[in-house]
Amino acid sequence: AKTFQAGPAALAVRPANGRAKGQVQQLHAGAGGAVVRFAGHLKTSAGATAAVGVMAYSTDWKALSFRAIDQARGESDWRPFAGAVTLPAGTAHFGYTLTLDGDGTAWLDEVAGDEAAYR
Repeated sequence: AKTFQAGPAALAVRPANGRAKGQVQQLHAGAGGAVVRFAGHLKTSAGATAAVGVMAYSTDWKALSFRAIDQARGESDWRPFAGAVTLPAGTAHFGYTLTLDGDGTAWLDEVAGDEAAYR
């Protein structure tokens, strides 16, 4: 079965065997003080806890912060999310991030970021 908010497809993250904890990201160059906007739609299945947000990294890729914009737990239908995050001092890179914890599936679709904030 195809699962997406709007066609033709959505990103699906699910564990290979049993319970897992992980994340996927789209990485960009960034700078401390920049405001980054992130919007889209999130859906989860039973057994999943998911969050969408922005992860900031230093020049040597040390994680500086994760700022959640929204989260979903258990069986949830598509829900829109949108938010803005100010990157902390020392940021050199950031990632639009989807985290997953559990044995279910998380979907992300119709994602938009504010490219002007990190050019």
